[in-house]
Amino acid sequence: MTSLNSSLRFPTTSIFKDITVEKSSDGFVIKTKNEQFKINEFNPILAKVLSRLQIEHKLSNSIFGPTPPSAFVGEYGYPNVLAGPMVDVSQDTNPSLNEPSNWFSSNNQNEQTYWKIIESRSNLVRGKYSVNVKNPGKFTEQIQESAASVKPVDLEIDFLKAPKFSIYFSSVALPNGPSGTLNEFRISSNPSIPRIVDELKEDKLLTNQAVSLMLEKGHDVYYIQKLLSVGMLGKSPKMVPTKWSITASDDIVGKLLLKQVRLLDEFNEFYLYSNYAFGNNFQIILTPGSFEFEQFEAWDKNTPWGNEKSVPIEYDYEGFTGRTKYSTSEGGGYYAGRLSCLKHLLRINKQAKVTIIREINSDYLVSLGVAQVRENVAQALNSKPIKFSNSSDLFSHLSSKLSRNPNEYLFKSRILSQKRLSNWF
Repeated sequence: MTSLNSSLRFPTTSIFKDITVEKSSDGFVIKTKNEQFKINEFNPILAKVLSRLQIEHKLSNSIFGPTPPSAFVGEYGYPNVLAGPMVDVSQDTNPSLNEPSNWFSSNNQNEQTYWKIIESRSNLVRGKYSVNVKNPGKFTEQIQESAASVKPVDLEIDFLKAPKFSIYFSSVALPNGPSGTLNEFRISSNPSIPRIVDELKEDKLLTNQAVSLMLEKGHDVYYIQKLLSVGMLGKSPKMVPTKWSITASDDIVGKLLLKQVRLLDEFNEFYLYSNYAFGNNFQIILTPGSFEFEQFEAWDKNTPWGNEKSVPIEYDYEGFTGRTKYSTSEGGGYYAGRLSCLKHLLRINKQAKVTIIREINSDYLVSLGVAQVRENVAQALNSKPIKFSNSSDLFSHLSSKLSRNPNEYLFKSRILSQKRLSNWF
């Protein structure tokens, strides 16, 4: 099978490129930011996705339904962007799968979950209108109220024309379904917004301070990301593109947690945590010492998003003092993985050196965004670890869990290579 990266001239790095799948007069097309390609026999993967989705009969000029609650703010043309609410037209799909925190619940752990997530997310229809992020537009207040609700809110959306079939897949954001230009937008039920949100809006605290208070009140990173995106956090709040707000929230929360982790006693054992889901194999290693973090990302060359000849292993690292530069090699996935690890270290009340190895195989057909990394890592760390008395035994066992030669990771690692190679064999 010809890879989509070579057919679509995607970059040979491991970072998935955003695509939109739309219908044309003679089939389906893939659209990237600057190019358009017809879907034909060289990409059966997307044909398989499309064959599972039944959306078009639910689309019309006027749609009534619940929002998860959710909104989407685009990035193209920033600071003049397209933003709007999302309404669920699924009727009979599992709405809980719209929220990544539910992906590994006891009711959802089966081999069909991946497809059910894509189906559920493709039933989210997005209204959109042009707005400058610094200047509230016609629908901004309604978007904020519906997105900030902690319970589903019924929406009535009138479009200028009925949305057409499309599905958006991103390296960072969750998949979304069709979109259309807003004509009118009404909230038909009462939003349930925590008091802290109104208080923060009045107090106009710095974003870091506001996020810290949200965490103290028990709100998770997904809720914080929504508020940041729709312009409800910060001293001078403004809308933030959804993709940017996801990584920013992971980074802000991560840095707040890291301040606490650095004060903990050091871990003094060798643990290996594992989880496989959605075509992603995660192996997470905790070793003795003060906090350091590194993450590997390796795509199988046979995946539709890989390169037929070879795919380099992406890698990034930070030491005890943290990092100041953006992770260009792994993007938002780095911050999502780090966040779940920091939460785990606080839970076990220890700081440690942490290595994440992520291997992606051909089962990962389209991206679920960095939420998949965040939840997969959390699921691994919620499982029972395998404990080892030394690094040599750990690495010997790890070899059986990886598809690549372990030396490819060992020679890149700044944590594992701190030990003599003889300790590993």
